[in-house]
Amino acid sequence: MDYPSEANGWYIYGPHFTRFPIAPTHGGYAAAGREVELVPLQSTWLKRTTELSEELPPAQRRWLPARERLTVQGSPLGGLVRASGAEGRRLERAVDEEVHRTPRSCGSRHAGSADHFQVQLTTESEAQVKAWQSRWIIYQPHWQLAPGLMEALQATYLKRSWQVSHTLPPHEKLYIRPHERLRLGTAGLPAPEGHLQVDLEPVELERLRATEPRSPLCRYFSADPLRLQQELETCFSDARFGPASLATRAGTGAGALVGLLLPHGAFCNSGFVAAHGYQLLADSLTGPLDLAVLIGNNHAAWNRVALCDQDWATPLGVLEVDHRALKQLLCAVPGVPVQRQVHATEHSIENQLPFLQHLQLSGETRLRILPVGVGAVALSEAQQLANQLAALVRSVEHGHQVVVIGTTDFSHEGPSYGGRCMSVPEITRLTKEKDKPLLEAVRAMDVEKLLSILAFVAFRGVFMSLRPCPGEVLYHVRRGRRRRAPADVSSAGRVAVSTAAVFGEHRGDTL
Repeated sequence: MDYPSEANGWYIYGPHFTRFPIAPTHGGYAAAGREVELVPLQSTWLKRTTELSEELPPAQRRWLPARERLTVQGSPLGGLVRASGAEGRRLERAVDEEVHRTPRSCGSRHAGSADHFQVQLTTESEAQVKAWQSRWIIYQPHWQLAPGLMEALQATYLKRSWQVSHTLPPHEKLYIRPHERLRLGTAGLPAPEGHLQVDLEPVELERLRATEPRSPLCRYFSADPLRLQQELETCFSDARFGPASLATRAGTGAGALVGLLLPHGAFCNSGFVAAHGYQLLADSLTGPLDLAVLIGNNHAAWNRVALCDQDWATPLGVLEVDHRALKQLLCAVPGVPVQRQVHATEHSIENQLPFLQHLQLSGETRLRILPVGVGAVALSEAQQLANQLAALVRSVEHGHQVVVIGTTDFSHEGPSYGGRCMSVPEITRLTKEKDKPLLEAVRAMDVEKLLSILAFVAFRGVFMSLRPCPGEVLYHVRRGRRRRAPADVSSAGRVAVSTAAVFGEHRGDTL
């Protein structure tokens, strides 16, 4: 039996596999080990490190289908070697200095690092694993099948399991555009719940990955297109919290709106607030929107600015990145990385896209986006980025319409955020007290004051550079998740204060 070199070793996450004996060996691979047969209990991964699989680049992970047998080289006792203490300490010290390679440090990100084991594949297993990378699961009603070919009848996914697509992490599915045709390597085999197992030709997978849009997370809105459209219409038409309209899509040219500061929470609460801002945007347009610069939070990768060169999919379709604007920004701000992985699991920008799509006239395809993820950066770095974004916006051709949309949430209160249970009057008083200085700084465009409160305002600098006038707080409201609770206690459990602000010659009323 031939074994690969130690450089081809992998890690597996033990709880995902059938039981096996653990050798009392530490510090590396056995020189000549017995073979061990592993059977994954679920769809899982071989990995080059003990990091979370979703945070590894594709070259550092290999997918393993559930219940397929895999032979690996174990220890001389016939077991597997647990990730050694030295390796664990090395991972803990792996401070993430290059976020474009690894979004967060290895050891601190994966609570199950100690449950990983080192394995080496046999030559035969290496070939077997390579073949598995072409295997996918499809939901048969979404496809039209013919000998050696299949065509997507609607926007759908290739998946690594038969679970509902919106429950799968981004690295376990591939978004497929409507009417996409794919060549099959082998005929489909039945899978549970109306699914089929298919093997695609490797050249098809390479083509798909080269043009694959970012898969939507759908954490805060419905993954079903019809239900999502209904959620959007409710946000706009609600007379109590929303703007009480279905959005003016064509635009009336009511005023020059330069930017918006909007929340990115769930559509069932802060979506009503966001709808006020997007209604103003719709009213200010004299025609289709050409470019939306979207500046969102990097909740996971705190220490970097991250751009994205990948188109973004939502249940309503695909929005393309403006590659000309992206190239201009990359040339103007050297060192700012393009990081698809950072954006893949981030929701702040994604939650703006269905609103933008809702405002577009049927059949219009002019809108392009420029996603910019911002973590905790120095003021000088934020100002440089802001100045270049402002220059980019000013350089847009005459007659083309552009908007800058920053997104952040304000106070987060209640037990789910480490606070205590409070009555509705208490939580209202607290959030107003906390947010008043912040909202005053937004109105005044006072960067120093805003920094003293939050120290996290890179997107705000863009509006300062663009400003033809001060900003105006447009709408400020508390919304919480609906849960059963006593009448005098907040039903939120978790409450986020949502605020919309508008920047430009057009000002909304302060509510």
